Amino acid sequence: MDLFKALTGKNPSEYELAARKLVDESNIELFQQLVSQEEFLFDFVKKNVAKRIKEACNKDNYKNLLSFLDYYSPSYDDVIAEVLYSFGGEELFNELENSFLMGIDSRKAYLTKFLLHLPSNVSTKYLEFLRENSHKDNEYLANNSIEVLSKLNDKVSKNEAIDKLNSKDEFEQYNAVKFLVTYGAKDTLPEIIKIMKTSSLSENIALEIPFL
Repeated sequence: MDLFKALTGKNPSEYELAARKLVDESNIELFQQLVSQEEFLFDFVKKNVAKRIKEACNKDNYKNLLSFLDYYSPSYDDVIAEVLYSFGGEELFNELENSFLMGIDSRKAYLTKFLLHLPSNVSTKYLEFLRENSHKDNEYLANNSIEVLSKLNDKVSKNEAIDKLNSKDEFEQYNAVKFLVTYGAKDTLPEIIKIMKTSSLSENIALEIPFL
């Protein structure tokens, strides 16, 4: 059986078996294939796969997902974080803290998503680290960090981005816009529109605004 075709296909008996094999056997090769084919799969297919992965997880096999943390996918980060939290909770995050603080970017990005599920009093311990990661070149790590900062209603990072809207450097302005859009700072929309009208990056800024 071609496990990739089965997992992304329409036959329940096949995709359920493929999902169990993915999780039960920590099938890194199959997960890497999912990641490498990501841009070629329709969104509804990826959503189906994420649901199938979740349904294949239980208290006995959920830690097998840790094998996939080196291979980042924005399509499966939510389900992986949700499953790890559901079965492992704060105790598991404590076990993985070193990977969150010192691991490669893909691990940091996944575990930042994990933070979204934890109580705010736990996440606030990592505020400075999240602020630093929110400016990383790795867009997934940066965006996931901004999501947590938004959940924590972090005024420091938000106000820093607002200040940068007044920068004379248009690329710094644009990066500030992207930060505020990901943060969900709707109150900054008038200022963003004002900047868009005069910026040479107006088209780029215009593409960001609908997400806000």
